[in-house]
Amino acid sequence: MQARAHGYDQDMQLIWNASIRETWDHFENTQPRLLEQSWAYGQAMQAQGLGVQRAQILIDGACVAQAQFITRRLLGYIGLATCSRGPIWSPQLSAAQRAQALKSLKRSIPIRPWRATLFSPSAADPHFSPADTGRLTQVITGDSTALVDLRQSEAQLRANLHGKWRNHLRQAEQRPLQVFCGTDAQRLTTLLQHEAQQRRDKRFYGLPIEFVESFVSCAPRSEDAYWLCEARVEDEPLAAMLFLRHGNTATYHIGWLASRARSMNLHNLLLWRGLCDLKKQGVAWLDLGGVNTEDLAGISHFKLRVGGEKITHPGTFF
Repeated sequence: MQARAHGYDQDMQLIWNASIRETWDHFENTQPRLLEQSWAYGQAMQAQGLGVQRAQILIDGACVAQAQFITRRLLGYIGLATCSRGPIWSPQLSAAQRAQALKSLKRSIPIRPWRATLFSPSAADPHFSPADTGRLTQVITGDSTALVDLRQSEAQLRANLHGKWRNHLRQAEQRPLQVFCGTDAQRLTTLLQHEAQQRRDKRFYGLPIEFVESFVSCAPRSEDAYWLCEARVEDEPLAAMLFLRHGNTATYHIGWLASRARSMNLHNLLLWRGLCDLKKQGVAWLDLGGVNTEDLAGISHFKLRVGGEKITHPGTFF
């Protein structure tokens, strides 16, 4: 489906749901591509029963912006479309053009009325400007994440670690452990089982456990979709950590720790090993996920002490 972007130069086109998988995760590959705008994320959400709408904006045939929306029905007749951590912009677009693009996306998205369209832009996008959302109304305040730039040298990344965090890493490195880092279907299944149990025990929620399996199966190559780090003693799993890969960015998604290993600093070791491995594989950024120092102080301080940048997103706009 094509739509003319009102108010643009006549050579600008808005195209919905074209066959664009091959280039989707590599558009504007010089900025962090957060998980919610990756192709496999959209496919995995479809596998969970939700809808996906994807748009690209072209100038003279070249893509200058793209956006992925997850859609669902509310009350049976209201269509809700959410563009999380997007759109992704080319630097050649002005703030006025980006604001107009949001208006055009909102007006032309191919879902039935009644409908509501929400945008949650990414503050990790260096091209974002508050003027982008000037014509929209904020309905939810922004959350925060910690983003680590892996383009630095390994020595610099280690120097960036908070002193206490680095000391815990040294202690873990001296333990007699069996450490696996790589892709392994059985280890992944075991980690997801541990994750399901710890959610029941601690009564917390997140993306469905099945999301990971769908995300991996929907990637062009399953072995490129994730990276798993696991620590064992005498072949007994004590800790594991899962990273999801998408384009030039990876996201820390799951961390599990056996109760008897809580004082062993194994997550410091696994996060550091995973970070270094992802860097060697050409991943440019690591998104450590949500940071909330009031409600989740322990895990938030653990993430912030890795040395990344705290990013607070602008919020959600209607």
